[in-house]
This record gives sequence, C-alpha cells and structure tokens, in this order.
Amino acid sequence: MWGAQKYLLRLAPLLSNDGIDLVLANPPQLELHGEWKNAGLETLELDLALTRDIKRAGGVVPARVMRESVRSISTARRIARAVRQEKCDVILANSYLTHLDGALAGKLARVPVILHLHEESAPGLSTRIRRAAVRLASQTVAVSAAVGGPVANAHHRSLMVIPNGVDTEVFRPLADSQSDVRAALRAELGAGPTDVLLIAACRLDPAKRIEDLIAALAEIGRPEVKLAVAGTPSDDKAYADWVIATAAERIGASVKFIGYRDDMATVFGASDVVVHAGVAEGMPLGLLEAQSCGRPVVAYDAAGVSESVVDGVTGLIVPVGDIARLANSIASLVDGAELRAAMGSAGRAHVLRKHSITRQAEQNAEIIRCAVRNAN
Repeated sequence: MWGAQKYLLRLAPLLSNDGIDLVLANPPQLELHGEWKNAGLETLELDLALTRDIKRAGGVVPARVMRESVRSISTARRIARAVRQEKCDVILANSYLTHLDGALAGKLARVPVILHLHEESAPGLSTRIRRAAVRLASQTVAVSAAVGGPVANAHHRSLMVIPNGVDTEVFRPLADSQSDVRAALRAELGAGPTDVLLIAACRLDPAKRIEDLIAALAEIGRPEVKLAVAGTPSDDKAYADWVIATAAERIGASVKFIGYRDDMATVFGASDVVVHAGVAEGMPLGLLEAQSCGRPVVAYDAAGVSESVVDGVTGLIVPVGDIARLANSIASLVDGAELRAAMGSAGRAHVLRKHSITRQAEQNAEIIRCAVRNAN
C-alpha cells in the first residue's frame, strides 16, 4: 500500500463518523482490500485493472490503445452495475488507473463522480486521458496545486485542491520519557548516541532516486552520518537490488535498508533529519508525517513538496538532481543541532495549522455532499 491507498484508509473512518459510508470496490488480492476489511469497513469484490499497457520501447502502440479503450468501457459497465447494486450516491475514483473508468461509470449509472488525483501525470497521452476524465467527472480533488495544474484549464471550476493531512495525535514528537525507546531504536537502525541519523521513508523505486541520497552521503563522507531507508521494493525488483548493492559499495555500514515499518511515528522520532529524493510526487505523506513528529526535512523540489515544506523554515528544498546542493543541505543540518530543533518545532506547528487529517476529512465531506446535492 502506497500513499494514495493509505490516504483513503485513513479518511474512511472519519467520513463514516460524519455520516458518509465508503464501500471499497476493488480486486480482493490487493492489500488495501484486506486492510479495509480488518478496519471493519464494507468491501465489494470488483474486477478492476491492476495495470495498463499501451506502450513499448518505441512509444504508444495504437492496437494497445484500442484494446485498453474497449477495456475501459467494459470496466465502466461493471462499476455502474456495482453502483446500482449497492444503491450508491456517488463514485470516488482514487487511482489514476480508474479515473476514466469511474467517470464513464458515473454517466452510465447517472450518479456524480469525484476523482482524487494523488500524483502528477506524465506529459502526453497520460495527461490527455486525465483531462478527459476530469471533463466527464462532477468534481476533481487534487492533493496539491502542482498535481492539479496540468488539468486545471480543462475544467477548472470542478477542480479543488485539498492538501494531504496526517493524524497529528499518532505522528507527534517523542516525549522526554521515551528517551530509552529512542536510544534503542537508533541502535537498531545503526546509529549511536553521537551519530546523526537520516531517515528516508519511501518505496524502493526508480522515481524515489535513493541513489541520489547515497551519492550525497558519499560526498559528505562522514562516518557519523547514518541513513536508514524504510520501504519495500516496488514492481521494479531489479532497481531495489541495484540500489542496495550500490549503497553497500559506496557508503557501506553507513546505510541500512529496514523494509516495511508499522511504527513510523517512532522511527521519525528516533531520527535527526528526514530526507527525500523522489521526483514523481503529489504531496508526500512521509514529509508531512516527519514534520508532525517535529523533524526537519531535506527534499527535492518535486510537485507538491514546496506546498508541504516551508523552505528555510521547516526544512530545506533542493533542485531536483542537484546532488551537491543535496549534500550541502544535509550537511548544514548535520552540523546544526539548534537549526534542526528550530525547524522541527516549526514543522510541527506548520502541520497542526495546515495539514491535519481532520481538516482534510471535513473538506472531503463537504465536496461529497455538494456533489450529491447538485445531482438531485
């Protein structure tokens, strides 16, 4: 489960408390399906596309575009049948793979459709498909202005930015009484009491550019600077193998790959700085969670990062691909304990003010109610 799925899972109970019940309709083999059921939420098994393949090395293949177009119509019919069966009032399409299908299904079932955009679309055909879905939908919600921008002109009146939010009670600074917990976890992650521990919370995927973090640490060249990478491989297992081997070769024991963690609030609390070199983003939840835990961040200036991090106040934002700047920014926080503390405190205040999940849920609830009112 990545950010978009966690977003929906966190939002569902809050919407339910507000009188809006979400029924998750997707293939049962997806992790989200099991997590949804475990949370006591209603599920419906529905055969939806897990991948879309319209390209090969030479570019877009017309025959594949035709095949996927037919597939979209068939999927839209299945969604529309499910909507009628469940007597749903509105369709929420949360994945880019289902945006167009969901928008078409709304027309067939005659119910409003709300699209949720979590990441930037690739230029070209992907953006054109997204624009078509936005035109057909009743309402579109983007997690950042950067994500919504490429389609805003297509149907701007129905596009609203609702920034990602986090549970600030779960993601909060560690208390002084938890110093033993912090020390034990730092030791587990390979950092001693006088080391500076960096955390990268991301899947092992080429778009996350973990190799840039490794290169930055190699450039800093200080053994007291440690890096722990929390995340599992994406579909590209070859990248994961390569980046782990590269890390071992370039910075050796200074890095640990710790896999999936269900205690990220404590992991962030045990760190000194949170780093992120992703280049394909919407509004990274991990950066908001880190700031909510009172930790400064260093991140590439991709998509909604500059909307979630206040440069020079809650963290440092670096031009994408500028490894020298990345290294210098990290080093400035490594050497500045007071700066880390000030940015961490400012980050917590920033999230409390602008990025609470309660505020996010309230805004989404109003969007849903408005769509249903307008349809009746």
